Amino acid sequence: MKHVFYIFGITATGKTSASKKLAKLMSMPCISLDDVYLRINCFISDNFNEQQLYDTVDEEQERKYPEHIKQIINKKRIFYYSQLLPANKENFVVESSVCTKKRDLQIIENIIGEHFKTFLYIDLSIDDWLRFLSIKSGECFEKLQQNKDKWIEQYKVLTNKLEFPKFYYTFTHSQNIFTEYNEYQKAGFTDKKWQLLKMPVDFEKSSVLDLGTNSGWIANYCKQQNSGITTGVDFNWRYLEDARMKGIDVVKLDLNQFSELNTCYDYIFCLAMLHYIKDQEKFIKHISTITKKQFVLEVPISKNGEDFEILGNRKIPSKAIVESWLNSCFEKVELIGPSISPDTYTERLIYKAEHL
Repeated sequence: MKHVFYIFGITATGKTSASKKLAKLMSMPCISLDDVYLRINCFISDNFNEQQLYDTVDEEQERKYPEHIKQIINKKRIFYYSQLLPANKENFVVESSVCTKKRDLQIIENIIGEHFKTFLYIDLSIDDWLRFLSIKSGECFEKLQQNKDKWIEQYKVLTNKLEFPKFYYTFTHSQNIFTEYNEYQKAGFTDKKWQLLKMPVDFEKSSVLDLGTNSGWIANYCKQQNSGITTGVDFNWRYLEDARMKGIDVVKLDLNQFSELNTCYDYIFCLAMLHYIKDQEKFIKHISTITKKQFVLEVPISKNGEDFEILGNRKIPSKAIVESWLNSCFEKVELIGPSISPDTYTERLIYKAEHL
């Protein structure tokens, strides 16, 4: 299935540069749908200006035009889209303030067919927006700041014209879109890990939460074995999109903000990610409050004889301290055995913990 990445937001948020960079990074074509409306506006008026672009995109405003003009606009819109979209390409990146509108999405689908949609929303603070606007317009940032109240109102007007899809990722800066993406979960590694976890053959529609889901392989194994609601949590949207394409519900969250996890699940997996948590003891205590059946923990173990071993940005706990945390939060704790490790300098153990 074709995969289209839609980058949207109001004007002057860095959409164009972000979409070009993402397209280059992923070796895809990049398209600006604003070109369609630039052409339409040239048809409507010889005196084109940027505000008129947003008036034309506004469906309420468009309905005020005479019927014959509306028909011409719609025909031109479809024609320009058909000329612009690479129908023969599997995947591409789109940027525009209009690319999330139902009308425009339907035209795109009619031209290129059914496709998987990823929506990336750039939501700048008012000050960051004025900085971008200053660069785009050539006006001094300090001068724009002097009329900040006026620009705040304009910011609200433009934001209110956006249509938001049911699911999208929000970024407070366009550069935050670009995250590390490595093939960590793969055949020959993750499938072996799944076997070592010794999970039920049938989850009997039990709910599953996979913390640090990466590309969703573990969550997908659960789905294949009849899990019910299955949710993957990660901070990297690119991994989450891999999981979402497998049919996994996803949540973008820095797991150091674990207190935001407040829905109870039957099974909770925490595989190869505890060592990235700053307050590991508090994390396990919190997870125990939302675990209904079983908490499955895979964790690298310190080898230096201390409570913790620091390896780069990772905080590796000792076996004794991990077991003390688990025993203080759960009534039944079982060491399943060693897990598979992607490196040679950490030993990983698998634990299962339950409430009685």
